[in-house]
Amino acid sequence: MPFCKYCHGEISRFDEDVCPHCGAPSPIDEGYKTMDVTKTIHDLNLPKDLYRSRSRIVYALLCCLLGVFGVHSFYARYYKRGGIELGGTIVLVAGIGSLLYFAAFPSVWAYLIPLICLYAIAIGFGLFYFLYDSVKDGKGELLR
Repeated sequence: MPFCKYCHGEISRFDEDVCPHCGAPSPIDEGYKTMDVTKTIHDLNLPKDLYRSRSRIVYALLCCLLGVFGVHSFYARYYKRGGIELGGTIVLVAGIGSLLYFAAFPSVWAYLIPLICLYAIAIGFGLFYFLYDSVKDGKGELLR
C-alpha cells in the first residue's frame, strides 16, 4: 500500500488523486511502484519429478506372480537385488535342471521342478509382504 508523501498516512488505490487524511492533491510520488511480492519468495529447490510412493499390494502381487524373476524388486527400485534374484533363478534352474535332466530323467520336467520350487518360495514371500506393513522401497519410503 502506498503512503501519502505529506502526512505519511496509508492510501488505497482509489485515493491516488487526493489524500483522504490530509486532503493534499496527488499524494503519491511519481516514481512509486507497488511492491512485487514474487521477488520476496526465493526459488525453491524442488525435485524435477515429484516422488510417487509405490503400492504394497502391487509389490506383493508381483512377488507372488513374477517374484522368481525379481520383478517386485525392480518395481520397488532395488535394482541390484532384482538383478541378483534374476541371475540366481537362471543359475539355479539351469544348473539343477541340467543335473536332473542328465542324471535322473531327460524331460522338460527336469527344468520345471526347480522353477516350481522357487515359485512356492516366491508366493510365500509375497504373502508375507501382503501382511507385513513396513515394507520400504529403494529410496527408503514406506510402500502405501
